[in-house]
Amino acid sequence: MNVQKLHGLAEGCLVGAAIGDALGMPVEMATRKQILDATDGRGVTGFADVPRLTRIDDNVHNATGTTTDDTQLMLAVANSLVRKREFDLVDCLQEHVRALNSGLFGWGKTTQDRVKAFGEWFASGGKKGADPHSRSPVMSLGTGVAMKIAPIGVFFGLRKETCLNPDKEIADATFLLGYATHGDPRASVAGVVIASLVRSFMTEEDPLVRDRLISLLRSHGARIAELENIELVHGMEGSTKPVEEPLMSRVARVLDSVDEMVTSASPKALLKIVGTSSFSVMEIIPLALGILLRHPTDFRAAVCEAVNMGGDTDTLACIVGALVGANVGIDAIPRDLLKGCQSTQTVSQVAHLLILAAERR
Repeated sequence: MNVQKLHGLAEGCLVGAAIGDALGMPVEMATRKQILDATDGRGVTGFADVPRLTRIDDNVHNATGTTTDDTQLMLAVANSLVRKREFDLVDCLQEHVRALNSGLFGWGKTTQDRVKAFGEWFASGGKKGADPHSRSPVMSLGTGVAMKIAPIGVFFGLRKETCLNPDKEIADATFLLGYATHGDPRASVAGVVIASLVRSFMTEEDPLVRDRLISLLRSHGARIAELENIELVHGMEGSTKPVEEPLMSRVARVLDSVDEMVTSASPKALLKIVGTSSFSVMEIIPLALGILLRHPTDFRAAVCEAVNMGGDTDTLACIVGALVGANVGIDAIPRDLLKGCQSTQTVSQVAHLLILAAERR
């Protein structure tokens, strides 16, 4: 793959995530029915027609095109990689603290509480707060890991020639970062899925179409399922919370129903398989992968379908935007979506710095 194209995929991934985040912000927590009713059944097709239905206090007064904590924390991960030219857990969490101190717009309580505790640790020289290497006691299935992890996939995708075992390096980095804020292994497994796919897209000469994407998901899924089983055995020790189902078993259900899911003009079959767009990785990740399978090379169709699902719209569309953006690159993202997102320029600049950092090791 030529260098220019590789750089375009990296930029497309991060900018795509920000666009999805911004597009979903005004309707976060609205139901699919409410979104369709407010748009005369069309659904959201771009920034020009996104209704203001959110019930999130932080979102109510923000202008259309504003990004949320999803993009803020994604940039925190990217900025640390830029500075260190490698994954450094302590530095990455220090960047989280800087992000927290700059504003708490949209932050989930799980991440917010832990990052505050890390801030106390750094400020007190380790006398107060939480050790950055400690695992969060909160067994959360929240999406805080998956929504910010794309830069890890980009970074190791750019280093494909010098990285001996990128799958392992991605998993190691993701679990370190994931366990810092989310104790449940499945929250980190979700991050591994997203980062691994981003890296895979950056090793392909051409955008993956559906058949090749299904094959890739099956091969990745089998490997990640083995990893998840190990983490569930050891990672849930001492927890009184039973594991009802591994995340990868839900992903497998999506793949097993792929024909029904992708041939329908409506995402109803996908919703029937997965459920609603809640704030849990158990729904968000299978939904994101299902949307990716339905629209692997159509950025607008993918992010808008994510937004029109309702529920945790900004995070679902952020993850979908990162995946499809990494598959097709920045040049395939519609110009009106690039212009409509207020963070496009900032995220684009960070993406270029990340490219330089990865190439100058």
